[in-house]
Amino acid sequence: MDARAQARRKIETDLREAIEKDVLRPYYQPLVDLSTGRITGLEALVRWPHAERGMISPAEFIPIAEETGLINGLGDWMLRCACMDAALWPGDFRVAVNLSPAQFRTGNLLSIVIDAFEAVRPAGKAAGTGNH
Repeated sequence: MDARAQARRKIETDLREAIEKDVLRPYYQPLVDLSTGRITGLEALVRWPHAERGMISPAEFIPIAEETGLINGLGDWMLRCACMDAALWPGDFRVAVNLSPAQFRTGNLLSIVIDAFEAVRPAGKAAGTGNH
């Protein structure tokens, strides 16, 4: 049990450092319409290329991020990245971003989402026009 606790603490410490040093990366998994074979959207996924351990599975670090509250900053960052990246893609793609229940409990999720959209909306475009 002690070894598990130490491993968990190491992941938490490394994750804090990875967030501070901007090591985490967004990856996008295509969502495909099976009837046409067309890509209709993308799901934004966070990946952690660890310097010593290689790629760390989200199954390993997301639960720790949720337990420690790191998920709030991580989720906000992921939402901003997905919006910024999607604004640069040609075509009309939808992007799905997973949110943690912890993000809903903060009470400011709506303002975080609006801020992410506002950051990529062209200057002079009114909110609600579908242009963001």
